[in-house]
Amino acid sequence: MVNTMQHKQWFSAVILLLYVKDGLFLDDRHCSKSLETMQIVETCPRNKNEMEEAAKEKNCPYHAKNQSCAVPEKFKYHCVINVFRNQSIEVCAPERKINGYCAEFNVDGARIQDQYQTDCTVLDPPCPTRYSSTEAYLYQACYKHPSVLTNTTTNEISSAGSRSTSPSNFLPNSETDNKISALWITLTVIGIILLVAIPLLLTFLWQEMKPLVVHDLEGKYLNNELNQI
Repeated sequence: MVNTMQHKQWFSAVILLLYVKDGLFLDDRHCSKSLETMQIVETCPRNKNEMEEAAKEKNCPYHAKNQSCAVPEKFKYHCVINVFRNQSIEVCAPERKINGYCAEFNVDGARIQDQYQTDCTVLDPPCPTRYSSTEAYLYQACYKHPSVLTNTTTNEISSAGSRSTSPSNFLPNSETDNKISALWITLTVIGIILLVAIPLLLTFLWQEMKPLVVHDLEGKYLNNELNQI
């Protein structure tokens, strides 16, 4: 019985380490396929027509067939700000709910998420306390927030030629964000490994020392019996 439990524990540890190696357990919203579709653009759509045109050009349904991040129907076109609020990113990613903040794409996390430094419920026009990430274009104040550094004019925004189709570019500052994220991921991995490894190690040591402890106790018991005689 004990050996069976030990085998199960070691098997669980091996599976965990494999998941760590493949990066599967770190964040269930991490989507490497999104990174393949990511592009930096000068502007994002301002209305439904522009949104539909941009989505058609991006052709996310095609990419949705070759990903495992979400059901194909939920793998949709997005145009949101980056984590530094100084660039706009066009990307195919799983649709999710945003809770009263501007939506952003985290390159290191490869996911759409809340931009917690920008509460869009107080901007003009305000966003609701909960909305779909694909509706980010409705809240243009997120793109025009003072922290968003853009040089585009109104004419450029409304011009179809203002959209950039260049490959993904990253600001030098993104290295800092990546390093911080990598540090947290590393600490999380180490913590989980320790939580699994320490009980296994203690169990292993106990199984190794148990015969010695039992033998020592039996010896003391016999000595006591002999002394009483």
